[in-house]
Amino acid sequence: MKILFAGGGTLGSVMPLFGIKDECEKEGLHARYFWVGTKHGPEKALVVSAGIPFYELPTIKLRRYWSMKNVGDVFKMISALVRSLFIIRTLKPDVIISAGGFVAVPLIWISTLFRVKVMIHQQDIVPSLTNRLVQSCAHSITVAFEESLKDFPRDKTIWIGNPVRSEIEKGSPGASYGVFGFTPGIPTVLVLGGGMGSFFLNALIVSAKSELTAFCQIIHVHGGKNPAEPSERYRPVEFLRERLKEAYAVSDIVISRAGLSTLTELAYLAKPTILIPLADTHQERNAKYFAEHGAAVVCMQEDVTPAVLVSETRELLASSEKRMNLSASIHTLMKPNANAEFVKTLVALMSGFDFKTF
Repeated sequence: MKILFAGGGTLGSVMPLFGIKDECEKEGLHARYFWVGTKHGPEKALVVSAGIPFYELPTIKLRRYWSMKNVGDVFKMISALVRSLFIIRTLKPDVIISAGGFVAVPLIWISTLFRVKVMIHQQDIVPSLTNRLVQSCAHSITVAFEESLKDFPRDKTIWIGNPVRSEIEKGSPGASYGVFGFTPGIPTVLVLGGGMGSFFLNALIVSAKSELTAFCQIIHVHGGKNPAEPSERYRPVEFLRERLKEAYAVSDIVISRAGLSTLTELAYLAKPTILIPLADTHQERNAKYFAEHGAAVVCMQEDVTPAVLVSETRELLASSEKRMNLSASIHTLMKPNANAEFVKTLVALMSGFDFKTF
């Protein structure tokens, strides 16, 4: 079977696909993997390092407002459709799998000209524009939340939870402190600025750094934007990649945006978390859902200041009871075994399928 993953631009649409690939290999599925992503997104390095052939499509930003750039994007879309035609005719995939990211749209549209199965996965509670545009082309749709079932055709939509990378659980706290040069016994905070780097969150951490490091040590994943100089208790890192499991292992709490891919990993690992969702986006709905279920502390972007962040961090680190409650709530919030359920759905979809002859 030839599986073509489509996702990129940010890591949110990428990480669940790695979890799916992990599960396919775990289950002994006989498959070859390919990937379509963006030219300048953070996914390319991860995909290439995993030994998966990588193909690029032009990056298109679908704006919900008028801009002259929209005119240029029309020509980019035409180019992406032509490139998608070339990719599908060359690779002859049996199935395309996407977890979001607009790069998947032209590829899935073109796939309707051929006998290619399509599976899409909806992560956030609010349906993504990408998935709304391609849902009619999909043969199977999986969703992370039961609430999302109403947003897609019921006869082909399944609630499975959200796939997660398997390697994040392999870190050992004892051995991991040395990776960052940290001292065991001092509370450790992991800050996740997002795959593309959040200017606001990174600037907030830098502004609060001197007060925060008075009572904790910080691993700051900044995505290449707004880093401060490293110090004894502050380690700025552009991307963690292989060291992410160690960062999760040593962290007592996590400060993060509220993308569903990251939230799934935090739920999987039962991490007490302070969420600062990106303003006026689906992340606010994600964060609200977690807060309503007692699964995270939420600071809205328009309200949070360095002083507020320092206060919330200090309070959470000081209360083992609050951390335990958050940990228990976030761990049970997401439906378990999503990786296995997705692969089970994939196998059922492809059962009896006559693999590519065109």
